Amino acid sequence: MEEENLSKIIRNLIIARPDHTFTARDYSGIEAVLVGYFASAPKYIRLAKLDVHSYYTAYALNQLDGRIKTADLPDISWPDDKLIPHLAGIKKEFKKDRNELYKHLVHGANFYQGARGATEKILKETGTQFPVKTVQKVMDIYFELFPEIRKWHHTLWLQAEKDGFLRNPFGYVHRFNKVYDYEKIGGRWTKKPGPDANKVVAFLPQSTAAGIIKEAMLRLYFNRFDEAGQFLRLQVHDELLLECPMASLSEVEKVVKVEMERPIKEMMLPTSYRMGDYLTINTEGKRGSPWGSMKGYEDEGYL
Repeated sequence: MEEENLSKIIRNLIIARPDHTFTARDYSGIEAVLVGYFASAPKYIRLAKLDVHSYYTAYALNQLDGRIKTADLPDISWPDDKLIPHLAGIKKEFKKDRNELYKHLVHGANFYQGARGATEKILKETGTQFPVKTVQKVMDIYFELFPEIRKWHHTLWLQAEKDGFLRNPFGYVHRFNKVYDYEKIGGRWTKKPGPDANKVVAFLPQSTAAGIIKEAMLRLYFNRFDEAGQFLRLQVHDELLLECPMASLSEVEKVVKVEMERPIKEMMLPTSYRMGDYLTINTEGKRGSPWGSMKGYEDEGYL
């Protein structure tokens, strides 16, 4: 955020106590990873853990205006040591396009947001106005790349309409009243997604993300209180914030990372995925004081 951003100004009023510092960890692309899990799309899970936004940006720019040549497109079959730096290069070169349009559309498409709604949201959040036709075209490219997601939407709607509810892996239940709208045309009933269609699609990834971080908080507090749980101060979306003594910083951060990235026993993976027995979500850390000026770090130190 910019220095004059109001939320950053307010966060910079929050200072760690003497001889203490803030440390925080957040889940990386957790909702995208969970969409891949529920859509039974192992390739998408892998991309969501690496950088699905840059991958999508590359293919969209290739089809829209040829700024990325076909020979330069990333290939999902590449090993990590080739794919990760290639995606990083795309992110660096096309950062403005990626962050102003394609990053927003990944979330919008995953949660069944229409092109008009996505256009309005992008304008509100970035100040950039895109033609609705352009947004629709690049959203179509997204579903061409990842057809499993659109298929998952339809399967989920049918399930929610049949049962009247959905249950996530942690047992949270949400009931739905009107998944489809029905209309009689030419003597035959037709249906289209109704008022609850977006809620149906959003429920599993969003509620499961909430369950994952809540379980991590419970483990830290009840199982590892002396090591780290006693320093918990705040949950903000997919992030946990702690205030701990400088002398304990390294050990606290290791414990938090272990607990947040622990395999999720409620979410088994098929053997064919070759990703282990259970789903895991990667995390990123940052530290420092005041709250608004924390900086990211690698496990060995500051970035």
